[in-house]
Amino acid sequence: MKTCCSGCSRLSEELWFSRRKISFIILGLSAPCNFKCIYCNAHDGMMIDKWKEKMKQAIELLEYYDAQGLIDGETEIQFVTGEIGVAPDRERILSILAKCRSSILSNCSVYVERIAEMLRSGRSRIVVSIDAGTRSAFQKIRGVDLFDQVRANVARYIESGNVILKYILLIGVNDDDENLKGFIDFCHEVGGFQVVLSRDTRDMGNVATERPLLSVISRFAGALQEKGITVGVRQREFTAQEYEKIQAQIPSVIGTLPRE
Repeated sequence: MKTCCSGCSRLSEELWFSRRKISFIILGLSAPCNFKCIYCNAHDGMMIDKWKEKMKQAIELLEYYDAQGLIDGETEIQFVTGEIGVAPDRERILSILAKCRSSILSNCSVYVERIAEMLRSGRSRIVVSIDAGTRSAFQKIRGVDLFDQVRANVARYIESGNVILKYILLIGVNDDDENLKGFIDFCHEVGGFQVVLSRDTRDMGNVATERPLLSVISRFAGALQEKGITVGVRQREFTAQEYEKIQAQIPSVIGTLPRE
């Protein structure tokens, strides 16, 4: 019988786990965010209206799973929904995430002590896109002038635990030497040791930007690695052709990162 999962590369016939609890949940909805990133539409008013009811249902479902004993310290939850720091139900969400292994996507504009506690437990991590090494590029890309505040909060979180820094490359905007150097210096200064290099997914398939994109990834990754920083890319954020070229030309960035 064919289903929506038919043909998935992750689908295989194997013995099922004896574990009777949920192993993995990813929660990704277009939700309220205090940034207006040029590569994101999560700040669209119509999407936010749709989010409210969906998010309410998602939280209630997580709380139901918890009450039924279906999630525990071995369950992994990825929270990639808006900005957790400004979420209306932040404490309800964090109370569930704190019981699990969690990965939280955050812009780090707001420092949340509860998240720092979760990082100190060793079971949680934050993924934050910095996307710039200069204030002007940060403001242009993220739509807000919070460059210093974000960097300060990132530094505080790194003191508590695992923070993965992300840099979304936009050709002609943040791929110049000044921005790359500024980001590398920041990583070195705060002790950031894991970096994900990504790209503007709206530009996927644009052959005009493929060569400069691969060139800057190679140059950027090499400079970060010289500082002892682990660098990786996510296959899903590149076309099949681009990823094959990255594998061939920059193998040092393949298979270096945990599941995000």
